[in-house]
Amino acid sequence: MKKRHLVFFSASLFVITLSCKNASVKLAEKIGSAASGLSRSDDAIQFRNEVISVFNDVQSDVRDWRNKYAEYIDLEKGPAENLVKSNIQDYLWPFLDSDMGSLDRKLKPIAEKAAGSKDALFQTSAAYIESIQQLGETMQTARAYYRDGKYKEDRLAKGKELHPQVVKAFEAYFEAEKALETILDKMEQEELVTLLEKAKDKYPVQYKALSLQKTAKEMLSTADFSGGVVDTAKLKAAVLVFESSAKELQALLDKLPNDPAKSTHKINVESYLRQCGEFLSATRKLNRELEAPHKDKYYRNQARESFLNNYNSLTNYFGSMSDLDF
Repeated sequence: MKKRHLVFFSASLFVITLSCKNASVKLAEKIGSAASGLSRSDDAIQFRNEVISVFNDVQSDVRDWRNKYAEYIDLEKGPAENLVKSNIQDYLWPFLDSDMGSLDRKLKPIAEKAAGSKDALFQTSAAYIESIQQLGETMQTARAYYRDGKYKEDRLAKGKELHPQVVKAFEAYFEAEKALETILDKMEQEELVTLLEKAKDKYPVQYKALSLQKTAKEMLSTADFSGGVVDTAKLKAAVLVFESSAKELQALLDKLPNDPAKSTHKINVESYLRQCGEFLSATRKLNRELEAPHKDKYYRNQARESFLNNYNSLTNYFGSMSDLDF
C-alpha cells in the first residue's frame, strides 16, 4: 500500500481496487467538473496535508480489516452456517478502539474546515471523512457482535442482517477514497507541469529529474491492475523511455563543474539516479511476471509490491528534485 507524501505536492497513489462489486461512481461524477476550481492558497495546501495525514492513517487499516472480514465471511454471500463453529471472535479485530479515538481528533478539525466550502478538495475531503465515520460506526457494531460471541447465540441471525451494512459501508468508503484520489492526482499533475515548464529552459538537471517523475507516474498508471489486464508492451516502451532519460540525467550531472555550493544537491541527484535504477529493475521484474506463462499469483503479487515500493521511494525524492537550481 502506498502512502502519500507531505511535500510540495503529495506523491501519486496507485489505485488498488479493493472495493466491492457494483460500487457506484456518483460521488466521483458529482465532484469531477468542480476539480478545475481547486484552490492553491497556503491554507489549501495545509488542509491537503492534514487530509493526506488522515488518508495515510486509514487506508491500510481499512483494507486490512476488510481482508480479515473476507477471510471468514464471503462478501457476496454473507455469513455461512459453519462460521458458528469458528473462532472469528478472536480474529476479527479492526483498527478501532484506541486508534479510532486518535483518528477522531484528526477528523473533527478537517470536517469543520470543509463545512460549507465550495472548493472541490474541501467538498471531496468532507465526503471522505464522512465515509470513514460511517464505516467506523458499522465496524464497531459488527465487531462487538462477533467479539462477544453473539453470533453463536443467535446462530448468525444478526450477522446476516449486519453483513449488507458492512458491504455498503466499505463500498461508500472506497468510492469516497477514489474521488479524493482523483482530486489529489489532478493537483499533482498540474503542479508538476508548472514546475517542468519553469525548469525547461533554465535548469536542465531539474527538468530532466522531474521528467523522470512524470514518466514514472505514467508507468504507474500503465501498471494499474484495476482493469484486470496490464498492457505489458506499453510498460516495456515506458521502461525504455525512462532508462534513456535516466542516462541523459547522468550525462548532465557528469558535465557539471565542481561547485561546493551545489555538492549536496549533486549527492541527492546521484542518490535519486540509484533509486531510478532500482525502480527500473522492479518494473522489468513485474513485466516478466505479467508475461510469464505460469501466471503464479504469489510471485506476481510480490513483483507488484516491489514495483509499488520502489515507486514510493522514487517519489520521496520529489521535494529535493524540485529544489534544484541547475
